[in-house]
Amino acid sequence: MSTYVLNIDVASSDLATIVGSGQQLSIIKSAAGGTPVSWVTFTPFENNTITWTEDYYLYASQTEVQASATIQKLSQTAGIANESQVYSFSNSVFSPGSPSTLEGYLVQNSMTMYNSLTFGLAQGLTVNGTAQPTSPINAQVLPRGFQAQFIPYETVFLVFNNTIVTSQVYTRTTSESDEITFGPGTSTQTVSFSAGKWLTGPLPA
Repeated sequence: MSTYVLNIDVASSDLATIVGSGQQLSIIKSAAGGTPVSWVTFTPFENNTITWTEDYYLYASQTEVQASATIQKLSQTAGIANESQVYSFSNSVFSPGSPSTLEGYLVQNSMTMYNSLTFGLAQGLTVNGTAQPTSPINAQVLPRGFQAQFIPYETVFLVFNNTIVTSQVYTRTTSESDEITFGPGTSTQTVSFSAGKWLTGPLPA
């Protein structure tokens, strides 16, 4: 699977104000299906490097999808999920996938003792050399007996804040960066923050 690198540079004068005021940096990843969730929130430095691969897991949770809720993963596929396969969730575990004609990652809620559960995709990443556990990137409530389809995109956006934690349901704000898109031929991107604004590319000389 492809590996992606995101370099985030922050001007020292901005960084002192950001960290001094208790703010952190959240990364939100795009996906079709469900509500966005903060993939990771961390204290930034002047030069930050984020890396990840196109490996996804399906997860299950009892957390309700509502503003500011922090999704608690309770179960996860035993290994990396495969596209165009349906993973049935019953007896609190995911079964091996079965082929489907649909694209993306598919889950069937077959748990009989709950009216609904929350499902989504989870993905690992490395922040400044430290591997992070797989964390949700989206969340969707799925009634018993229903199926959901998730299609992730290699697109992220960034936001400084002092309220968002990792795995928290996210509501978009006007202070975000522009979307940063990866894909064929674009495996590395660099963005920067200076004078209170997000910029494409490294910090100006």
